[in-house]
Amino acid sequence: MSTNRSLSLYDLLGTQDFIIRIPVAQRDYAQGRKGEESRRQNFLHAIKDALLAGQRSLPLDLDFIYGSQEQSADVHPEHSDAGPAVHHTCGTSTFFSVLDGQQRLTTLFLLHWYLALKEGEIADFRSRFAPHGTSRLTYHTRESARLFFDAIVQQDALSGLWAGLMTGAGMADHICDQTWFHLAWMDDPTIEGCLTMLDALHVDLGPCESGLYARLTGRDGQGARITFQFLDIGSFKLTDDLYIRMNARGRSLSAFENFKAGLCGHLDVNALGDDRFTHQLDTQWADLFWGMVRQQGSAHTDEYNRLYLRFFMLMAFYRECDETAASSFDRLSGKEQAYIRQLRTADDYNPPTTLKNFSLFDGQTLERITRLLDYYLRYPAFAHAPFSGDGAATLASALAPRAGYEAQALFYALVCYIHAGGDPVGNPQAYRRWQRVVNNLVHNHTIDDVPAFIRICRSLGRMAEHHADLYGWMAEEPGANSPPDRTAAVPNQWHEECCKAWLIHAYPAWEAAIIVCEQHDYLRGRIWAVLEQSWPEGAHHPDQAQFARNTAIFHVLLSPTVLACPRYLLQRALLTLGDYTAGKDNLCGPKQRSYSERSQNWLGVINRRDSKWQRDHSQSQDLFTSLVCAVDLLLPIVPSAILVRNVKRALATIIRKDMKAMENRGETYHGYPCPRYWWNLMISCPQAFSYCRQHRIGRNSWEHNNPTGKNYNNPDIYLISKTTYGSRHVELRTYVLYQCLKRRRHIFEALAKINYTPVSGHGVYPTLDMKFSDGRTFHVTYRHGRFVAVSGPGGKEHIAFPPILRGILETYVPPEYLESVSEVS
Repeated sequence: MSTNRSLSLYDLLGTQDFIIRIPVAQRDYAQGRKGEESRRQNFLHAIKDALLAGQRSLPLDLDFIYGSQEQSADVHPEHSDAGPAVHHTCGTSTFFSVLDGQQRLTTLFLLHWYLALKEGEIADFRSRFAPHGTSRLTYHTRESARLFFDAIVQQDALSGLWAGLMTGAGMADHICDQTWFHLAWMDDPTIEGCLTMLDALHVDLGPCESGLYARLTGRDGQGARITFQFLDIGSFKLTDDLYIRMNARGRSLSAFENFKAGLCGHLDVNALGDDRFTHQLDTQWADLFWGMVRQQGSAHTDEYNRLYLRFFMLMAFYRECDETAASSFDRLSGKEQAYIRQLRTADDYNPPTTLKNFSLFDGQTLERITRLLDYYLRYPAFAHAPFSGDGAATLASALAPRAGYEAQALFYALVCYIHAGGDPVGNPQAYRRWQRVVNNLVHNHTIDDVPAFIRICRSLGRMAEHHADLYGWMAEEPGANSPPDRTAAVPNQWHEECCKAWLIHAYPAWEAAIIVCEQHDYLRGRIWAVLEQSWPEGAHHPDQAQFARNTAIFHVLLSPTVLACPRYLLQRALLTLGDYTAGKDNLCGPKQRSYSERSQNWLGVINRRDSKWQRDHSQSQDLFTSLVCAVDLLLPIVPSAILVRNVKRALATIIRKDMKAMENRGETYHGYPCPRYWWNLMISCPQAFSYCRQHRIGRNSWEHNNPTGKNYNNPDIYLISKTTYGSRHVELRTYVLYQCLKRRRHIFEALAKINYTPVSGHGVYPTLDMKFSDGRTFHVTYRHGRFVAVSGPGGKEHIAFPPILRGILETYVPPEYLESVSEVS
């Protein structure tokens, strides 16, 4: 049919056996769109006038409708969960791809449907518009639109539909209330437009007399009252320009719709998926994501599209990580690495090349998606439960706009668990055990880039294979049942988890005790130090009573109250035992947002056996273990009685005893710590810690006048206000002297004012500045083991100590630590 003819839609479908299909390049159905009321009413008035006009009037001509016929091998098996039963003819079908006339054809289809329903002509309508059970007008733009048109022509959907329509009710609301209508369809612009048009048809034609269906189709013998000029222009390829022009008149497809069209095409070509997958995309799975959007307080289509697309991009990222080893990732080109990173955060869609022509959506990915989303459908409460740390809502966390690697690793673990056959709801004990190990592994690794993410995911994927008896499998891992080797480094988290799994597997009573210990905001599963400290020498397993007591002590020592104590009791008590900073120059703060922060602060101190202080003093225990033992001796016997105030009192007692011991060891001068022992100065002066707002110090192990080389035992110590020397910093000895002079300035009549000048950067020195009543001002700094008088604030030129200044300093500083006149010269 290559020449134009004047036909009605009824006649066209009666003379041709093709299916009218609106191609992907077309816009959505716009005549029913909100904002098009005036245009819609004008068109409906013309239709009504044509149907009610006298026999001598000419039919309403809708101008040219043209397109081309195409052959397709679409096979659509029956979907039992899609509402009314649908059966599609299998085999090769002919489609008429509409180039121009989409809006008019859709309105005519809805007009025939409505009048047939109203006037009881359902059988005739179905024989012409759905002879094989599916609609002969369909949309290729969205799967949901195709399903909708198929659903409304089913006998089950049509039977009783008109009789159940309440007087005065809207047609659209009545359709939406049907059991076969999916909630997600309301968010398809084409379906939304169809419902709006049906409402308008019901208002305009509902009150009219019967017989309009016969007049519309020409069955009254007078000829069809609405026709158009039909033209089949043969093979016609849509160009980009035409696509842009067509969509400029209506709403363009969203990024997700473009992705979905490409994915469905990929499945058809490669036979990787079946129709159930594409069907679920626009029905029950779509309802699931709409539920998530609404739960987040949004009901916008754009947010739904973003969230849904974000999910598929993340699944593609997971598949890429499965296929890429962490070592091989580093050997990829910069462009390939950027591509993988982009998949993780993508919420937009570019041409299929960005997904390697959809190769990432292979059988494994499709199976993962299907099992996961179907599981969420089976247990909606699991899908939408508020996040409580058990992974029940990791889907929403992983798809958040700024989701981090940790949240996406937790979601990957859940995907693997369900894909492997795990049942979180049906087998809660196995799931709780799985999630405990997963949380411990994820929260105790630094996952800040793709290689680290790939490494943790490989461990999680391997665990998923043994989810049915996770503890039993982990208990058989090498070294899991071995007592700790106190000469070895602290084991990594995986080894720790295997040891705990062996302990629980062999002695089930341990499970509750271990969980209590792990559930601490700072430890978060990293409890090897507590286990080891509770493990008697030569014993096969730890002592559970001692473990419970140590757990209580550790929890209090690492509580926010103690970590943020303004008197810095924990830091000062540790310094009584040695240099717990161990060369890291980190005094440790309460930061705990990530594993990186925890490991660079207290977690690194708790789990360290190889500190410089330990090597120097040949200790068999690390500092934190020694402190726990010291605190334990000062606490009540009953673990439940270990309170914050008890621990703080014990720490204060340890500090007080150490300061008394300083005097006995001759490490004080007139009651104040000697400059040589810098840790004693910090123990006696909490203000030194207060100045270090980022808990950092700097040290300079000088060689000046030291024949043995660098002076590691008595370095110059700088208190840094931020994290580097580029920030303002002061020098420890002069700063402690400044605090002493401030407290007791009243005993020095000649001292009018005292101040401290911090500096920034290298090569300049902070100074203690003292102004005397006679108007003179002197500046003191500490350099290479000596207090030095300099010419001005930040100055480098040494001057001799004036007698009045030396007299004040010798109140706190032994004379040998003051630079002599001969040294100045």
